[in-house]
Amino acid sequence: MKTIIRVLSTSALLAAQLLPASYASPQNIASPLGINTNEAMDINSSMPFVDLFKLSLAFEHARPWLTKGKVVYDKNGWPKNLNGGQAGTRFISNLPAKTIPSGLYTVLYNGEGKLTYGVDAKLVSHTKGKDIISIKPGKNGRISASLIIKESNAKNYIRDIRILLPGGICSGNAFKRVNEARQCGNQKFLSFEQHHEQILFNPDYLHFMKDFKVIRFMNMSGITRNDLSSWDKRPKMSQATWGGKEGVRGVPLEVMVELANQIGADPWFNLPHKADDTFVRNYAKYVKDNLNPKLKPYIEYTNEAWNGIFSQHHYMVKKGQQMHLDKNKYTAGSKYFSMRSVQIFKIWEQVYGANKNIVRVMGAFTTNKGLSETLLKYKDAYKHTDALAIAPYFYIGQKEVHRIRSIDSVFKKLRSPSNPYSIPNILKHVKTQSKIAKKYKVSLIAYEGGQHLVAYKTHTVREGPNRYLIFANKDKRMAELYYQFLKGWQQNGGELFVAFSAPRLYTWIGSWGIKEYITQPANEAPKYQALLAFNKNEPCWWDGCKSRAQNIPARVVAKVSTARPSAKVKALDPLDFGTPTPVSHTSPNFAKVSTTKPATIRPIQGVIAETIETVKGRWGAQRHEISKVRDSSSIYSRHSNFRLMNVVSGDIEDSRDLAANWQAHWDRQYLHIRVDVSDDNFIKDSKVPWGDDSIEIFIDADGSRLSSYDKKNDFQFIYRWKDYGIGMGQNSARKNMRSVKQKMIKTQQGYVLETSIPWKVLGVRPTAGHNLGIDVQINDDDNGSQRDGKLAWSAQKDDSWRNPQSFGHIVLAE
Repeated sequence: MKTIIRVLSTSALLAAQLLPASYASPQNIASPLGINTNEAMDINSSMPFVDLFKLSLAFEHARPWLTKGKVVYDKNGWPKNLNGGQAGTRFISNLPAKTIPSGLYTVLYNGEGKLTYGVDAKLVSHTKGKDIISIKPGKNGRISASLIIKESNAKNYIRDIRILLPGGICSGNAFKRVNEARQCGNQKFLSFEQHHEQILFNPDYLHFMKDFKVIRFMNMSGITRNDLSSWDKRPKMSQATWGGKEGVRGVPLEVMVELANQIGADPWFNLPHKADDTFVRNYAKYVKDNLNPKLKPYIEYTNEAWNGIFSQHHYMVKKGQQMHLDKNKYTAGSKYFSMRSVQIFKIWEQVYGANKNIVRVMGAFTTNKGLSETLLKYKDAYKHTDALAIAPYFYIGQKEVHRIRSIDSVFKKLRSPSNPYSIPNILKHVKTQSKIAKKYKVSLIAYEGGQHLVAYKTHTVREGPNRYLIFANKDKRMAELYYQFLKGWQQNGGELFVAFSAPRLYTWIGSWGIKEYITQPANEAPKYQALLAFNKNEPCWWDGCKSRAQNIPARVVAKVSTARPSAKVKALDPLDFGTPTPVSHTSPNFAKVSTTKPATIRPIQGVIAETIETVKGRWGAQRHEISKVRDSSSIYSRHSNFRLMNVVSGDIEDSRDLAANWQAHWDRQYLHIRVDVSDDNFIKDSKVPWGDDSIEIFIDADGSRLSSYDKKNDFQFIYRWKDYGIGMGQNSARKNMRSVKQKMIKTQQGYVLETSIPWKVLGVRPTAGHNLGIDVQINDDDNGSQRDGKLAWSAQKDDSWRNPQSFGHIVLAE
């Protein structure tokens, strides 16, 4: 155990250098939502790890299809002697085509032997200890991949197989995968091949998980139907795979703690139902010693001990009967669960000491108020409990669900008062459970929840009502139901809501994923859209929910107005820049801020703050020199970027949602400006250019810094994505713009604008030492119809369209 801790400490130090500063001040502090993880399996479309092999089927579990003969394994599950047979596994199974990138994957291993690959994985090249394989979707639009150890030297057998995603990350941004170094600009490129020991997590997975306040690790830890009892038998970092069958699979505690630390989310741990006191104590010690102290671990004994389909339920009943806790065997089982939960809580209390920075969770059943009373009341368990947890799901009963013949009927049933499991009726149970929680002075939280549409006794997606249930989960009306349900949860006394679950496939056994696969666009995932909207509009409302917020900037909470600013703008002839039409700003505050919590200016999340020379005085915040260029073929520099850091309207989620930097240079004829934008979505559907993805450049050419535009040398240029012309703000000076040059191109990260504005248009003669007022701002529209957020370099609020005093300051240098 000491060796593992020492290795992880080194890894943590390295990871701290690789990851953005925002991890120390996570944006999810005000989130009212958590998310459940998925099982460690080859069908996990969340794809959490850079190393795909970690979710592979254990070699022995792939018998007789891929593993054959009398194979002997070492303590970590690697085949150390094939004995004339072969050892194989499946590491990807039937995942949607876009779950992972198509391309070349690196396979690293130790030992001597021969590997072969199957289904959609093909060998491209081989060198000692390293294969390059191609993985591309099959004709069915899905990806599956297998691996077989055909030959292995028993004296130096093949082991430590790693199958690594292509590409890597740029230093400081672990949320975004890039293909090559040139995509990182002046940031260091960190390939997965060279840095996979430090970069554990798939950037797409981190990007998804970052929005949630709590991560519940029940599925990832593999505790369901798991007889794990002793500490030395727990999942370990050294194991060949963490995947496999139920009761065997499970990701190590070290990995779960690392994930919580990296995204700044409170971890929710479920302890195995047979765990002994030594296991519980060592578990608590590891968490206390390695979890960021600003984070609070949630502690729950097993999962759904009341549920008769699980072996842990029968274990509780047996223990309760053996101890004669009640004449009714089920009540006896409930009392044992309550008693053992408190015993576990007390061990954690002892480990954490006087500073009890833990949340003790008692798991209950949504529609059984008697069970909640028993669990909290038995031997005064409520005195050692912080939260009563239920799983509020809305669904259709099995008799009725098999009669479903349309998607419309699904939504009708989910709203119907006559359906005992409809949203209105489930919320009544929530209200009842809330009263019980208040009675015992504990919080009411949801350990799981959402839709629960499934038709049992079916075995294909085409059987019975399954096609309607699955497509209902893809329907935009599901987003409306989710938002309505979450509001009802809030209004009826619920606090933290941990949704079920992270991305997973929609099948005949249910459509549980918030998305179907990790890279699925938000506009194709209505449940995900609803959660993001609720996250944004309803910051957590209960006492103490922002206790981690000490010395951390507050989250911007903004509600977007449905009204559009009036405007007059026309697109110019693509072959003739012409004279831009003025744009009216009669409604400057496009994103209206909630009256309950005013927006604050903060640095954009997910971007490392750069050291910027700040000059206080007449020009306020930003002042820089820009260089004169003499070679028109190489105007722009890789080392002269200014980062946009201020959110002045709406909300920006992180650097993947929106990030930008800009640079400027000059010569005798032009002011040259380049703006590089990282954006994950491109929209053009508004009547006004600032309602879509666009760049605004503000210039006070003579540096007069008046409180309003002078109509001579003050400008607002608006460059909208896919517009051929340039828009002008209503207050701008109006001059012939034919000579303004612009080029806007799409990149893998977003888009780039390069524009050259003649000094003749700006109305000044350039000389070294000349002061120029300037600001660069980016508008972001993620889902159509209106702007979602705005990012600025200098301005502290969205009034640059009328107030040049908000501009920054640049000086022309030789």
